[in-house]
Amino acid sequence: MRKRVYLIPIMLVYVTAWASRGIGSLDFHQVEISKEMKVVLREEVKKEWPGATYDEIDHEISKLHGETIDLNGDGVAEILIPGTWCHFCGNKGCPAWALQKFGENYRVILSRVSDWIHVSKTSTNGYADLVDGGVVYKFDGQHYTATVQKNESGKSK
Repeated sequence: MRKRVYLIPIMLVYVTAWASRGIGSLDFHQVEISKEMKVVLREEVKKEWPGATYDEIDHEISKLHGETIDLNGDGVAEILIPGTWCHFCGNKGCPAWALQKFGENYRVILSRVSDWIHVSKTSTNGYADLVDGGVVYKFDGQHYTATVQKNESGKSK
């Protein structure tokens, strides 16, 4: 059975999930970006936009919210954060991150420029695959890495 869950429409991030997927919780909740999340995001943004000052980065991060989803079924929700409310968007889209609780802190398990993230019914290494257009992000044990989807003839889409 296919169930589509739309997050906040103006954020341009949506998640499609299947009840039979068997991984994670589909119980989404909007969350504020915590101090621990801000520390991680701040450094991630600085890597992608080295010309931005930390004051600019902090101002843009203050506009963000996350959505919780348990991507690996361990009972601890990961945080999907679309950057569509910040000024770091470009002609390829806006930044998007997935953070995972790691002790008392968070670590980035996905950093991507994207207008949306689709949670697939397939999984790799116990984590739901994430899809952005023709690119599938698979968990390699540490973070999500991009793979290109192939069509029936074996060619890249």
